Amino acid sequence: KDYWKSKYHYPKHNITKFMTCLRFEQIKRYFHISSITDQDNKTLFSKLEPLSTHIKDISQKHYIPSSNVSVDEMIARFTGRSSHTFRIKNKLTPEGYKIFSLCDSGYTYSFLFLSRTLKNPIVNQISNLNYTSCQVYHLIKQLPLLRSFNIYMDNYFSNINLFKFLRDHNYGACGTVKTNSSKFPNSLKVKKKLDWNTLSGVVVDQVLSVLWIDNGPVTMLSTIHEIDNRLQNRIIRERR
Repeated sequence: KDYWKSKYHYPKHNITKFMTCLRFEQIKRYFHISSITDQDNKTLFSKLEPLSTHIKDISQKHYIPSSNVSVDEMIARFTGRSSHTFRIKNKLTPEGYKIFSLCDSGYTYSFLFLSRTLKNPIVNQISNLNYTSCQVYHLIKQLPLLRSFNIYMDNYFSNINLFKFLRDHNYGACGTVKTNSSKFPNSLKVKKKLDWNTLSGVVVDQVLSVLWIDNGPVTMLSTIHEIDNRLQNRIIRERR
């Protein structure tokens, strides 16, 4: 913008003679400048470095998370052309770049960028876990080592294999789950109308599967709860 200020007379071929500053900025929006070297190794993830790692490191340096944290997905709005963006109907932000985040009370402790066409190279594949579960564990293992944590998530992430894996690695987990999730017990898949507040559970691979009847059936997984008369109300309150 300094080129459009009267006291500047550089460069020699002064652009201000040909267009206004606003016009130049409108055109510049459609240009992307990148190095011509090593283009074969340039991906969505490498282009975000080193800024992405720096923000993540600073976020973890200046905050101590509580014992209860959550994993969720975010969308950074973008409607331009990109093979990496996601389109999700009925979302507040239906199109953009997807980001998995590890949060505590509104604070983003860590995050992971996703691509619709590429796998993130920093995520290690773990046997018996799907790729989404591997991404969840990649975020969780960045938590401080000298504390215990309970991880809360929604049915996009929850499955019995992941909860069993987290339990084996000393993390508690709780979250809603889809009834078509792997290993979810058939006995908890509602096939007839049940009374309101009906609560039942089945343990599979040391993971508690729960069915609770509210206005509709609610299915959950947990490794930090039990079902009995003392804890039934606690489960209901936490779900609400």
